[in-house]
Amino acid sequence: MGRVVLGARVTDAEAEALRVYATQTGLTFYQATIRAVEVGIAALTAAADNTPEAVVPDGLSAQAVQDLRDTIESLRLTVEGLCDTNTRLTTHIELTGKVAQRGLYAAGAAYAAALAGPGTSDAHKAEILTDANRIFERQLAKAQE
Repeated sequence: MGRVVLGARVTDAEAEALRVYATQTGLTFYQATIRAVEVGIAALTAAADNTPEAVVPDGLSAQAVQDLRDTIESLRLTVEGLCDTNTRLTTHIELTGKVAQRGLYAAGAAYAAALAGPGTSDAHKAEILTDANRIFERQLAKAQE
């Protein structure tokens, strides 16, 4: 049987599913990739003539193909769930950081206003704003050390 070299691009989730499958089955990543291609071709052909046994590679039964399909789908769902969780955590962390910065700025502004004392002129407000910004930047820099 002749062989043809093919190249393919997959998503990160699909690559991770292949890595996990390879680890679980004791195959190399390359072997798992070849198995996925073989099973994928079998699935495409089976959809056309409804006889997966006709295109199953040597050594694989129709049940093994179905088990592999089920495993890949399960892994895909797991990876998809992990990606969703990661996205939610990243969003939560970003929002937490923004809220903390707002709190830091408010505290600095209150401190600057207290130091400036009473007053309502535009120059007085500009001085408070300048001091509040300076306090915020200084505290933010210290937090990043």
